[in-house]
Amino acid sequence: MKNLGWNLFIALLLGDVVALVMLKLGVRLGIVVTIAALVFAILAAVLFFGGNARERSRKREQEAAAKIAELQEQVDNK
Repeated sequence: MKNLGWNLFIALLLGDVVALVMLKLGVRLGIVVTIAALVFAILAAVLFFGGNARERSRKREQEAAAKIAELQEQVDNK
């Protein structure tokens, strides 16, 4: 969750870049705002769920390493 702010910032930044490019190309403002909002929402969702998946994966790896260490300790004690 600590990277949520950075993920939202990057998504907003990319949405703004898309909006600026579209404005330079002469696209109407209503379309630009709609497309920029969609880009922001989609990127924010992708980055959020990607970060959560990475955290879950890291947690599972830590739990597996702890279980392996526990089993190794049990084998060494026998």
